[in-house]
Amino acid sequence: MIRFYNKNHAAADGSLIPALLVPEKITPESLLVFWTHHPVKPTLVDLQVFGTGNLDSDTRCKHKFSGRPTLIRQIAPFFKLISRYYSKSTLNTVMYSMRSWFSLMDDVEKEAAFLGVDFAKIEDVCDLSFIHYQEACKKNIKGDRFRFFLIIVNTIRQDRGLPKLYWAVGEKKPVARYLPHARPVLLLRGILKENWEQTRKRWMKLDVMRTDGFEPSTVFESKLCREWEFLKAAQIRCSQVFPSGDQLREGSNPKDFTARTGFRLYEMWVNQFENGTDINSAFHMCLAVTAWNPAVLLSLDASCSEEWLHDHPSDQTCFVLIGTKARAGGNAQPIVGLWKTKFGAGSIIRLVLERTTYLRRQLIHDLAEENAKLDNVISLQAPHLDILKQYEKVVQLQEGTKSVWLYVARKGGISWINESKGAKVGHVTYLTTVLHETNQRLRHAGQEVIGNFTPSDFRDAFAEYVWRHSGGNVVAVMRALTHSRVSTTQKYLDNNLLNAERDGQFVSFVGNLFLLIKEGNVQPSLLAHMQKIGNVSAQQKDQLDLHRKILQSRIGVGCSNPLNPPERLQSKKGGFCSAHRCLVCPENAVILRESLDGISMRVEELIEIKFQIPIEAWMSSDFQIELQNGIYALGNFDRKQVNQSRNLWRSKIASGSHHVPGLTINQRRDISEINR
Repeated sequence: MIRFYNKNHAAADGSLIPALLVPEKITPESLLVFWTHHPVKPTLVDLQVFGTGNLDSDTRCKHKFSGRPTLIRQIAPFFKLISRYYSKSTLNTVMYSMRSWFSLMDDVEKEAAFLGVDFAKIEDVCDLSFIHYQEACKKNIKGDRFRFFLIIVNTIRQDRGLPKLYWAVGEKKPVARYLPHARPVLLLRGILKENWEQTRKRWMKLDVMRTDGFEPSTVFESKLCREWEFLKAAQIRCSQVFPSGDQLREGSNPKDFTARTGFRLYEMWVNQFENGTDINSAFHMCLAVTAWNPAVLLSLDASCSEEWLHDHPSDQTCFVLIGTKARAGGNAQPIVGLWKTKFGAGSIIRLVLERTTYLRRQLIHDLAEENAKLDNVISLQAPHLDILKQYEKVVQLQEGTKSVWLYVARKGGISWINESKGAKVGHVTYLTTVLHETNQRLRHAGQEVIGNFTPSDFRDAFAEYVWRHSGGNVVAVMRALTHSRVSTTQKYLDNNLLNAERDGQFVSFVGNLFLLIKEGNVQPSLLAHMQKIGNVSAQQKDQLDLHRKILQSRIGVGCSNPLNPPERLQSKKGGFCSAHRCLVCPENAVILRESLDGISMRVEELIEIKFQIPIEAWMSSDFQIELQNGIYALGNFDRKQVNQSRNLWRSKIASGSHHVPGLTINQRRDISEINR
């Protein structure tokens, strides 16, 4: 007999979970097939393949192995105990570890038989030897694939009073963190906004077309209207909001249905309902603006949406969106935003919930039917596997009724985005399609394309954005990522942003340095430009060479032709310019970055000359033009540096440490007069 918990049985954390099968009497089937007790999503575990083997299976499994019924029955109770609260992703890793080790045992026994060594088939984990450890190292089984199976083995050995196996677990190769530059990510976010806006407009257009009196203006609109009229008639006939494909075809095959009506069902699903592309555009838009992991966004429970999405207590124009992160112990991750922002997560999720209400009602109706079937098979005392299969349908429908991200699949039926299915549209993920479009635009603009980018990378990109725009403020990143401790944020930055950035900068620096060494042109300016901006063009190199070769005057201004000064400045032909009045020589003067100090000096000299010579002499000269040009040139430099430089030269002139050309020492003014 099989005893069941109440269908609203409370988990350890107080949350409600569906009924869990608890066999009172251990049978061969119930030992190898069971459900985990994960508080959010219990998962079916089937270990029967390890007893029968998969050598004759048609599946393209990487690890083929023979059956070991005795060994798996020894492992099963401990496997069930250890994996009791594992999530589905962790459970997949454990199963992969099991397949790897079962395949490894076969390889060891085959090699022993080939060498003529008598090696008994392993049917007890306590018979595992150092040979198996060497084979695991040889096959590069390490990390979690090695660790999970070793945990099970050591648990069994300790249960028997045997010492643990202290085999060194080889660490996995560190995952290379790749995060594109801010500009490509900004373009990616822009395309996601475009797609979400198109989705909103499509939904609004559907609503308008379904109103009475609408007149289609295009052939496509006419087709959509005819499809909707057909669907309305089918809904009335079947008394269902979402009729199935068989109900719509009324028993005819797809070809006859298309020939009779001119409709294709897969086009009708996509055109008339919220399809996978629509919901994925909403999901990824929320990822891009919330800095949440996909798991947090997927864990939102639509059955109690008022608890995690509501008006702000002090401002009804704002929303409060609260997600929970399971890996952080269920800590809340709140987000506050404006309802009117159409790209805000709150308005997006509210709209999606409203648009998919009818799909959720259909799932609730289907769940009630499947629950009735489950009660029926239990009352009839059906075989254990039949009960488990029916229970799996119930669990899947329970997941669907809680999902925010419901949509109508291309083949009909209601589906939703979850961790196992992923965010797919057809055979590729939605993000893959968006990345392809983004990279096409980047290639057209001659920019670097985005490589591998996953939904979880949106969180890293958001953190980098906050980090850069806050001037490296760890607290700002901590608030954006809703970390509870600054130390967590610091580790996050070191692992995901800063270390990768430093490594990339070092590799780039070394590469650029050796490239310049190979060219025989190692210049700090070139190296800095290559490191910060990118490659140096031939024109930029020519400009730098010209800058290096150019001669500078007394005031630090470059001269493009010092051997041919204008006649108004130097009437004597031949030789270098002796006037050094570059501020009235636009023909040859070249203002350089290092000209700041010299121009400041000349401006203060001209001011001193203006106070010392007669006004007639000043007005009849070009000193006023030279002074104006100097002040204008200083306007291109930092104001604080200009003031410091001018004050320095003003003091030197007043103290006599600097002599103004053309003035006698007796003509020097008192410093108190200058300050006044």
